[in-house]
Amino acid sequence: MGGARAGLVAALVIPLMTVCPRAELGLPSARAATPGPLPTNGEFDLVEAALTASGYATASELTRARADFERHTGPLVNNLARISDRAQQAEHLLTALHRKGGLLGRYDPRATTLRDILERRAFNCVSASVLYNLVAHRLKLPVAAQLLPTHARSMLSLERNGRLVGVVIETTSARGFDPDPEQQASIFASVARVDDVRGRALVSDRGAIVDTAVLVGTIYVNRASIEQEAGRLARAEKLFALGQRLAPEPSMQRVLSDQRAALLSQLAADDITASSPARYERALRSLGTAARLSPSHPDIVATIQQNLRALAERLLSSRAQTGDEPGVEALAREIESLMAQPSARAGVRAVARGQVAVVRLRNGDIDGAVAQLERGLAEPLGPMDLNLRQNLRARLVTALRMGAFKRAEAGQYAESLQYLKKVEGLPLDSATRSAVRRDRSRVIHLVGERRIDHRDFTGAAEVYRQGLRRDPKDETSRHNLIVALERLARPRIDRGDCEDAARYLAEIRKVDPDAKFPAQAELRCIQLRTRTLLSAGDFAGAVRLLWAADLSDAQVRDTLSVALLRWTTVLVEQGRCREARIRARQARDALPRGHGDRATAALGDCR
Repeated sequence: MGGARAGLVAALVIPLMTVCPRAELGLPSARAATPGPLPTNGEFDLVEAALTASGYATASELTRARADFERHTGPLVNNLARISDRAQQAEHLLTALHRKGGLLGRYDPRATTLRDILERRAFNCVSASVLYNLVAHRLKLPVAAQLLPTHARSMLSLERNGRLVGVVIETTSARGFDPDPEQQASIFASVARVDDVRGRALVSDRGAIVDTAVLVGTIYVNRASIEQEAGRLARAEKLFALGQRLAPEPSMQRVLSDQRAALLSQLAADDITASSPARYERALRSLGTAARLSPSHPDIVATIQQNLRALAERLLSSRAQTGDEPGVEALAREIESLMAQPSARAGVRAVARGQVAVVRLRNGDIDGAVAQLERGLAEPLGPMDLNLRQNLRARLVTALRMGAFKRAEAGQYAESLQYLKKVEGLPLDSATRSAVRRDRSRVIHLVGERRIDHRDFTGAAEVYRQGLRRDPKDETSRHNLIVALERLARPRIDRGDCEDAARYLAEIRKVDPDAKFPAQAELRCIQLRTRTLLSAGDFAGAVRLLWAADLSDAQVRDTLSVALLRWTTVLVEQGRCREARIRARQARDALPRGHGDRATAALGDCR
């Protein structure tokens, strides 16, 4: 015990609420109703019990510790005994203990014993309350203690207006006598390191009222918890049994057991927030022991469960970093077995699924990672797991997008789209939905590029067509579609299959009316067809083909002049001079200016 550690990461919040009260404040238990010096002639001696609980084991150690205790507290008792008002005595006692050079020097959440106070002036709420009560008994002040989960403080019974009332004494602060709620919150925050209280009362006005002997037993309980944390289980159980002997009533033993569970949870919280994976295993041992103590108070149970959950996230993540998928699953089963509620167990399973997905993604198994994340999202998560659900969904979106790009890079368009369709079926925010829309364009480009690389121009053209249908302003898809169509048309043109190439040329013109390739390709077709006709002696057919072409093109006119000149020559050889002169005149018109003599020369004997 000794102060809670709240404001921790994720669900690691240690609530500071009451245990089931044994009595109302101001009604201390019967054993605390005998103030004054305690007998040492064989009967119960609280000082000796407290020193023994603090670890002074041998007779010589006890003698020296008792002398040290009396040396510091004796003069204090003598000075305070001169004050007749009990409230003033109690308040001055607290001030004196915290005075510079006094026994209560600095707060340390682990300083739970009188040894810590006597030897290094360090204290926590338990040791400070034990010390205060021991001295108060010497002054015959009617003091007891109040135990709350992860906290302890002294209680003074005073008669006010004809009735007994309980006065709170926060022994960890010199300002702790009868503090108002605001002061209580301030004091508690200073020792408990509470960072986020959300307006909740830090300390309840009800608690388990116990006598000082039970408070001494809490020293044993705290020491047992620290031994448990260190893995010294036999020693821990022995100390806990000693603490229970000081609380013979079953109800008080239950209180001490709850206090032990609360402290174990707190110690685990310290290990978890240290962000040291080496301490996570120890935290799991502490929380496992705390859970197996079956604490009766629901707030302690809730704290253990919250800390288990926070630990699950860190420990499973740490295990996943080693790539040990079976280890992640085995660890999840162990933590799950400690969870009380079905929704909490589902949360641990979902966290494990997310971490297994991390391992699989690292190994390149995207489909395996997707399957794990989908299983995690299928778990019956509770309302407290909204962040977990969002995290798993975000990871699933990432994995599916990775799968889409991986398939796209392999040229597998349909498979890539299946991943994106899964993403689009998830609840997405506007930013992610916009990103997924951009993913479709990127997938189209990747698939098209890979198909072009593999000379699958038909497949590439189909992908880019879909890209333009999705986004008519996508200039990348437009450009690449034209490239793919050109690659499809060119070999057909080169082998003279211009009719088959015509459909690709027509599509290019539709996609880009200003494209130059269709005209160039058609000219190439005309040239190839003309060559074939001329080789076959079909001069008339060649000339008709050229006249039907674009005569503004210099190459067309040049090819036409060549065809006419060859036709003229053949007609001259056949003695068909009248026809030869007509073709020569046509050739002269087609020839560049200044080259008309070539037509005259072609007429030969028909001039």
